Amino acid sequence: AFRGSGKAMTEVQWAVDRWLNACTYWGTTNGKDPYIRGKWDLAVKNGSKGLLVDWKDGKEWEKDGQLELGALLWMAHDPEIMTVTGINFWLQERKFTKEPYVTTREDLSPLWGQKWLRKMREIEGKDPTKEWEKNPVKWRCDNCPVVSCAHNPSYRT
Repeated sequence: AFRGSGKAMTEVQWAVDRWLNACTYWGTTNGKDPYIRGKWDLAVKNGSKGLLVDWKDGKEWEKDGQLELGALLWMAHDPEIMTVTGINFWLQERKFTKEPYVTTREDLSPLWGQKWLRKMREIEGKDPTKEWEKNPVKWRCDNCPVVSCAHNPSYRT
C-alpha cells in the first residue's frame, strides 16, 4: 500500500560531511568529504513520509542504530522528509521487525548531538590511523574487491 502511492528507490546510499550537510557517498564534491555514510536496501518516499527497509540474512537480532542513522541521513538529503519509519526484514525467518522504528525531524538534533556525533568522535579517538579491524564474513569476503585483506580468497602474501 505504501509503495503504491510512493516512489521506491533501491540500494540507496547517503552521506553527510562533518557539519552534517548532505554530500556524495564516495569522495570529495565541492570540498565535502563524507564523514558518516550508509547504504540501505529499499527506501520508499510518499510525500513527507519515508519508509526505510533493510534485508537481513542472519538470525533475527534487532538493533535500531542502522535504521535510525538511515533516517537521519535521508532527512539530510531530502528536506521534504519529515518522518521515516524503518523496518528490517529477516530473510531466513521471513518476517518484519516486531516494532517499526520511527524517526521524526524533531529527533534530528538530539540524535545527532547526543548519540551519533559522540560515536564518531569515540571511533576517531580509538583509531587515529584510520586502519579498521577486518572482520571476516564468509559470503561478503568471497565477493569483496579488497584483495589486500587476508580474509579475501584472492589474497596472496
